[in-house]
Amino acid sequence: MLDDTPFTIGVDHVGLAVENLALVRRFFCDCLGWWVVGENESYPASFVSDGKGTVTLWQVENPNKCVPFDRRRNVGLHHLALKVVDRNMLEALYARVAAWPTTPSSCLPIRVVYS
Repeated sequence: MLDDTPFTIGVDHVGLAVENLALVRRFFCDCLGWWVVGENESYPASFVSDGKGTVTLWQVENPNKCVPFDRRRNVGLHHLALKVVDRNMLEALYARVAAWPTTPSSCLPIRVVYS
């Protein structure tokens, strides 16, 4: 390549291995307002989207044997950052997630940073 233009045009999707596919799918769809855009029962996996990005959710083979991610010891995805339109939406989303009865906190730790 002769200039500084990247070969890629963005991230198509991110894949997350989760302990409880149904619970995490409900969190993304019912709490965050995303929708299921595909499924593959042979993985099993669900593909969810907010219309801007897609996340693939894979059910781990044995949830009883999974271990929480530790960024100091494991190679893998450190976090997933989601955009909101403004501070009011951020505060509304934070309140909704904090009040959600089945937030999958073991696989989706919530930390809010706004500048």
